[in-house]
Amino acid sequence: MHEVPLLVTARLDLVPLTQGMLSALLLGDRARAESLGGFQIPPDWPPSEDTGFFLHGLQALRDTPASQQWHLRALVLREDVRMLIGHAGFHGPPDAQGEVELTYEVLPTWRRHGFARESVQALMAWAAHEQGAKRIAASIAPDNAPSRRLVEQLGFRISATNTQSKAEERWVFDLSR
Repeated sequence: MHEVPLLVTARLDLVPLTQGMLSALLLGDRARAESLGGFQIPPDWPPSEDTGFFLHGLQALRDTPASQQWHLRALVLREDVRMLIGHAGFHGPPDAQGEVELTYEVLPTWRRHGFARESVQALMAWAAHEQGAKRIAASIAPDNAPSRRLVEQLGFRISATNTQSKAEERWVFDLSR
């Protein structure tokens, strides 16, 4: 097993989602996932439309266990009841040019409280200062105004569009460090 440090922000613990936790979640064993993670998981997480995303993450961890630090982390409130309120991380380790792609989602109940900003800033600082990432990208749907505003406020600039189909159009934002 590869030890991955916990990232801590003012209000959150960013807890690595391990193979065991992802497997338990995908098998519907929430009690095991909660036990492994040390936090409570809302009954509607992960959303069924994200199953493929989490399966892909699990396969990436199985293929390259040493890359755990670059994958998903649970956003866990640091309160008496430790509750998962979303997830964030990267799509994998930096490529040959030192670029990583950021991903994040805060559950609807917890949006508009600064948790996305808090977690993204912690991940960016960790990737750039502790791991030497040179460029951070974020791929965002054009109609996701809150996410676009967040990355723009953090200094990201649009660099490309990625159109596989109109339904899946994404704008790619980059930030060089």
